[in-house]
Amino acid sequence: MIVIENLNVKSEERARQVAAGFRDFIINFAIPLLFLIIIVGLAVFVITPVYKSLPDLAGQLESKTVEAASLQAKVAQLEDLETNRGLVTEDLTKLSWALEERDKVPELSEQVRRMSTDAKVIFNSLSYTNKAEDLPAVPVAEASTEGQPISPAPDPALYREEDVDVKIETADLQKLVDFLQVSENSIRLFKVGKIASSFNDTSYETSLLMASPYLNPGFSVYTQTSASIDLKDTKYRDFMGRLDEFTNYAQAIDATLPKL
Repeated sequence: MIVIENLNVKSEERARQVAAGFRDFIINFAIPLLFLIIIVGLAVFVITPVYKSLPDLAGQLESKTVEAASLQAKVAQLEDLETNRGLVTEDLTKLSWALEERDKVPELSEQVRRMSTDAKVIFNSLSYTNKAEDLPAVPVAEASTEGQPISPAPDPALYREEDVDVKIETADLQKLVDFLQVSENSIRLFKVGKIASSFNDTSYETSLLMASPYLNPGFSVYTQTSASIDLKDTKYRDFMGRLDEFTNYAQAIDATLPKL
């Protein structure tokens, strides 16, 4: 009996030693190793990618900050335009006389005829060298290969020009100068690109290649950049006031145009 009890005691003590050794192994080796593996895994799969992406995230944050500031500036400008709606309408009306829309291009012939009368020269003819009426009033969507319409490419040109070949007859060269001065004093924008004059027995026959810009109906460029608009700026108001000094043939031609 004594031998058996001693064996049982030794077996239990050995079992306790094995359990203690296994526990020490878990505590002193396995758990630290597991934590080390987790830390290495986090470093490789989480911390390192995040660290590498920090410059990109900083760039994105800066971009979004600039975009937000630009949008806030635009909101402030829109609020200012709404507050000064009457002034905005008046300014846009004046500018529309200087830079006409595309459907006002045919009025060029009547305006030149009236300018000829004011300059006391003989108006012979006017011909369009590039037909603005052949351009679409709005961008036309092209059809894709699947038959579905696709959006047209943006047109970055704010305005396009209509070239006209004007032929007039003057008694002398001073009258030609008078015609050019009348053109310059017209509120509608004109550019004279070429002048060819010849003298016959009694008068000068002159051909002028003139260009008049008009708003491009296909203009569609969007930018986040905010342009500063101060409707009450002294220089801007002086410029708008100077427009009143030009001759407005458009109002004489079309009585339905807004009057200021």
